[in-house]
Amino acid sequence: MLAEHYFDAGWRVFGACRQSSEELDREADQVNEGIDDTRPGDVARLVEELKGHEVDLLINNADCFAMSY
Repeated sequence: MLAEHYFDAGWRVFGACRQSSEELDREADQVNEGIDDTRPGDVARLVEELKGHEVDLLINNADCFAMSY
């Protein structure tokens, strides 16, 4: 898990997700749950919640897919 790798290396880890997991709760310094990065309002809320924190690395691991019928 990426969060575990960076947490163990001493980085401050902030998680943003629709629904957290036990692993993320254990490995992140802060978890912002209920964030859907396709909804501008959620992204704006995350920006507010992270104000005052410096972000050196952002990993977007969101699932993106297209359904074809």
